[in-house]
Amino acid sequence: MDLPVTTTLREISGMFEAEGRRLWLVGGCVRDWLLGIVPADIDATTDATPEEQMAIYEANGVRYVPTGLKHGTITVIRNDEIYEITTLRTDVATDGRHATVAYTRDLAVDLERRDLTINAMAMDLDGGIADPFGGREDLAAGRVRFVGDPVCRIREDYLRILRWFRFLGRFAAGGGVAPDPEAYAAVMAEAGGLSRISVERIWSEMSRILTGRNALQVLRLVHDSGASAVIGLPEGSEERLTIALAHGMDPATTLGGYLGDVGDRTLVAWKLSNAEKHRARFVAKRLRQDGYGANAARLDLVNGEDLRLVTDTMRLAGSDGIAAIETWSVPVFPVDGDDLIALGMQQGVEMGMRMKRMRQEWIASDYAMTAADLLGKVTA
Repeated sequence: MDLPVTTTLREISGMFEAEGRRLWLVGGCVRDWLLGIVPADIDATTDATPEEQMAIYEANGVRYVPTGLKHGTITVIRNDEIYEITTLRTDVATDGRHATVAYTRDLAVDLERRDLTINAMAMDLDGGIADPFGGREDLAAGRVRFVGDPVCRIREDYLRILRWFRFLGRFAAGGGVAPDPEAYAAVMAEAGGLSRISVERIWSEMSRILTGRNALQVLRLVHDSGASAVIGLPEGSEERLTIALAHGMDPATTLGGYLGDVGDRTLVAWKLSNAEKHRARFVAKRLRQDGYGANAARLDLVNGEDLRLVTDTMRLAGSDGIAAIETWSVPVFPVDGDDLIALGMQQGVEMGMRMKRMRQEWIASDYAMTAADLLGKVTA
C-alpha cells in the first residue's frame, strides 16, 4: 500500500526542512498503515516549537489556526487539506486525566509519553519507522502492551484502561483475546482510578468496545478486572450481545439489548443522549414483553418508531416475521381534526377522546378501516 503522504504534506515537510526542522506521521495512522489499512486520519508531529511552526507557516503563506496551542497543536489548511501538527512533547505533571506538557526536540521522548506500544510509532515521509518500544512486533503478534511501566502509564490518564480494553479487542490475533499479563495486572490494580473519568468519556470508549471486534470476550475481562463495578456496568445477556454484534447494531441498541431491565441506571449515569436513551429503553421495554412479534412491531411503526430499531429489537427478542416487517408499507391514520370539525365537532377534550377511540378502532381493524368507515360512526 502506498504511503499515506500527500503532495501537500511533502510541501509542508519541505518548509520545515528548510528551517532545519522535521515532520513525522505518528500514532494511529502509522499503526493502521502497517496493517494495510488506509488511515482515517493523519496525525503529524514536529520538532519545531509552536512559535517556530507559526513562523514557518507565515513565511510560506500557509493558513493555520492555533486550535490547541496550549498543547502545541496547530491546524494547517493548504490545498483544501487539513492537518493537525503537534510539537513533540513530554509530560511535566499529570493528574490522572490531564497533563502539563513541555516541548522537546527528541522524538523518542515524545513517543515514550504515549499509551500503548502500537500507538507509539512514528514514520518519516519516506517510510522510515521509528519504533523504540517494539510496537511493530506487538502489532504483528496481536499483543497490546503499555509503553514502559503500565502502572505509571495508567496513573497518568486512567482513561487508558478503557482504551487498552478497546484496542485489545480490535487487535487481538487469531480467534481469541489473550491479554498481556503485566498490562492486565496493572489494569486490575488501578481500575478504581476510572472513577476520575468523566461519564461522557466512559460512554465514548464503551460504545466502541460494545460494538467492536471480540466485544464478548473483552466485556468478560472488563467485568473480571473490576472495572465494570467502577464505571457502573452490570453484567448483561451475552446471547443478546452476540445477536447485536452479528447484525451490526448501533451502540445504544446494543447496550439496551445487553443490559435489558438492569440498564436504566447506566443509561442515566453515562449521560447518553436523549436519542440514545430512547433506543436503549425501547429495546429493554420490548424485551420485557412476552414475545415481541409482528403485531407489536407494526404498531410501533405506525406510531412513528424507526424501522431499523424495530427490526433490531425483533432480532434481539428472537421473533419471526422480520422480512415481512421490513417490506411492510406503514399505513397512515386516515382521519384528522379537520375532518371532525367539518362534522360540527368543537376542538377540545371531547374531540381528543373521540380521535383516540377512532384510532383504537382503526388499529383493532388491522388498519383496514377507511376515513369513511370511521367518520360514519361519528354521524351514525
